[in-house]
Amino acid sequence: MPQFRDSCLCGSRSAATSGARPRVLLHELCSGSQIILPPARSERQPNPQLEARREELRRKLEDMQYADMVKDITKTEREAESMKEMLPTYQVQMASRSTLHAVGLCQHMQTGGRAHRAQ
Repeated sequence: MPQFRDSCLCGSRSAATSGARPRVLLHELCSGSQIILPPARSERQPNPQLEARREELRRKLEDMQYADMVKDITKTEREAESMKEMLPTYQVQMASRSTLHAVGLCQHMQTGGRAHRAQ
């Protein structure tokens, strides 16, 4: 296995003073050189179908996040809505019960408190 100390780029001080190999420094080696980069790639145009799908998924994610954020509030609103839907039914039941009660009271008053018994 070669040792990095023996490399000409990273020579040791003892090698430079003994005259075995001249010491080459990296900045001296790179002076006057240029960095050549590959040509820049032109931007790809996104596929319209994939872009539409991505936008749809983004919207669904935002809707889910919003629903999660307001789930406590909407739960209370849903319960209130269900109570509003049940309220007319309850009111009708109470009106029917009150009517029956009034009819029974009138009958009771007409008979003088005597109950009509079926024979």
